Amino acid sequence: MILGILYAIYVINCLILIFFVLLQQSKGGGLAGAFGGGGGSDTFFGYTSMQKIGHYTIYAAVLFMVLSLIIANYPHEAKTNSVAPFSDAPVGAGAAPAQNQQQVPPAEAPQAEPVSGGAPAAENPAPAGQSQ
Repeated sequence: MILGILYAIYVINCLILIFFVLLQQSKGGGLAGAFGGGGGSDTFFGYTSMQKIGHYTIYAAVLFMVLSLIIANYPHEAKTNSVAPFSDAPVGAGAAPAQNQQQVPPAEAPQAEPVSGGAPAAENPAPAGQSQ
């Protein structure tokens, strides 16, 4: 919730900072020259207005830097609904986390009949109920 409010303030501050930077007078006349001012931005905004815009630009820039640091260092919650689960194993270990794998018992191999000392076993024993 708070992070969303910080992002909203951050975006609004970015737009205001862009606006103030474009309004400032430069050697080429700035944005005022693009609208036909021809370098005469002092006549439209006035000299003291340009000084105030410079101060507001500094305030917006400082707020931009502070908000950037706050958002970057804000403690984020770990997301658990990831498609690819993360593990503590190093990259390339090849083992997926054990918690997401189901244990499947290995197929039992057929056991050989014990060999007794008597008669040899028939090669193809007949099924029960049939005679040879």
